[in-house]
Formats: sequence, structure tokens, C-alpha cells
Amino acid sequence: MSCGILPANNGLGGGRSVAYRGAVSSVWAHWATTASSQADSHMPSILVVDDDPAAIHVFRYCLRDTEIEVLSADSIAAAMKVICARHPDVVALDVMLPDQSGLAGFERIRVLDPKLPVVFVTASGASETAIEAMKLGAVDYLVKPLDEKVVREVASQAVKIRRLMNVPVQLS
Repeated sequence: MSCGILPANNGLGGGRSVAYRGAVSSVWAHWATTASSQADSHMPSILVVDDDPAAIHVFRYCLRDTEIEVLSADSIAAAMKVICARHPDVVALDVMLPDQSGLAGFERIRVLDPKLPVVFVTASGASETAIEAMKLGAVDYLVKPLDEKVVREVASQAVKIRRLMNVPVQLS
């Protein structure tokens, strides 16, 4: 899935012409600039990907007094559609989902948006999947049952990370 903006391989694969790669690069730059300007003008959002409605409810409850909007999806397939349509600032991804594992979903999310902070949600703090996710680049993980203070801290920190990733680096 490519959100209709980029080919699934991000236009970086072999066999593509320089003109094609240049066009894709300019589209990507426009999208990144648009996403960056939107990040400054919209309410930050977190996409909670979990097939348990109670877990989504807990996120909504924990973030009720913040400026973070809670979006939801019950599968990786649904999450990919939400990511393309709403461009969330953070994804909270359950490790066990009905259509794919959280790690497989994490890899698909990375193809769509390599800078999108992903926080894994696991039922066990010693989960090998959570450890593997951290090695692959997840920003953090949460252990169920979710603690309100920890959810707020991790979500706020991940939103800050997202905003910092969209700020151009200036070399002096």
C-alpha cells in the first residue's frame, strides 16, 4: 500500500528512470512539507491499533485531558488506511492482531512513513516481540494493563519526537 502518493517500493528500487525518481522525490518532498506544516497546525493524534475495544477505550480515557486525538483501528489493514487518510503523529501497535503480527505491521508502517513513531503495546513486559520491535526502531513499548500516567508520558514524548523529526536540520 502506498497511500496513492508513492509506489510501494518508495520509488527507490532498481530499474526506475532518473526522471521517475526525481518526480517521486519531488512528490515526497511536497508531501513531507505538507505533513510538516499540518503538524504545526493540527491537533496531534495517536492511532491505537488493537482488536480489543477495551484497550482503545483505555487510551481514550488516559488521553482525555490532553490535546492528543485518539484514532483507532482493529487490524493492520485498517491501520494502513487510517495512516494514509489521517497521517497520525504516533502509532500505538498491539503485538497480537487478527490479520498480522505487530512486527509485520510495524514493517509495513515503516514503508509508508519511516519517521512515524511506533509504540508497541504488549501483555507481557518480557515479550520477545517488544524487544525485537525496539531493536527495529520502535520508540517505546507499553505493558498491559496500561497505566494512565505512563500512557500520557509515552504518548506525549512520541508526539514530540514526531514534531522534531519534521523540523529541517540546518547545518552551519
